[in-house]
Amino acid sequence: MVQMGGGNYVYITLPLLKPVTFFVVAVGVIGTFQLFEQSYIFSGGTDGPNNATLTVVLLI
Repeated sequence: MVQMGGGNYVYITLPLLKPVTFFVVAVGVIGTFQLFEQSYIFSGGTDGPNNATLTVVLLI
C-alpha cells in the first residue's frame, strides 16, 4: 500500500483529507451566504457600480 522510498501516499492521504475538505467547503458556503445579505442590502438588490458587490450567490 504505502511505499516509504518512492511514495505512494494516495491510500493514506485522500481518506484523511475528506473530513477537512468537507469542513472547509461548509464554512465557505456559510460565509458566502452571510456576505450575500450584507452586499444585497448595501447595493439595493443590484450589482452595484461596476459589479462591485457581485457575489457568487447573486449569480445563482
